[in-house]
Amino acid sequence: MLTAVMRHLEAKAIDEALDLFQVLMATRLLNTAKRKTEKERLSTLPQLEKASRVLARAAKVLFEELELVEEQAADLDVAALWAAVEEVAPRAAVMTAAATVGRAREPVRHRAPVPVAVG
Repeated sequence: MLTAVMRHLEAKAIDEALDLFQVLMATRLLNTAKRKTEKERLSTLPQLEKASRVLARAAKVLFEELELVEEQAADLDVAALWAAVEEVAPRAAVMTAAATVGRAREPVRHRAPVPVAVG
């Protein structure tokens, strides 16, 4: 009887140790992935800041031009709008800046986390 109790306790202890090991490994892997993600996001901040400045200047000009069109009840001239925006930044730079900001909003995707089964 004592041997059976010892084997049961030994098996339970091994199961608990393996569960703890699984939790620790999953935590370690997830923390590594989080640090990597954070480092990647931080490395993009200078490009994001530059892109945001370009878009802010272009948007300011665009809004000013749209207000003028509205005040004068004139027809919207797309070519004139682009010309006004391109005085601040080339069209390609505006489009690249918009793409940069758009990418920054996308979540960073990693492999699926390791499932943790406790109990």
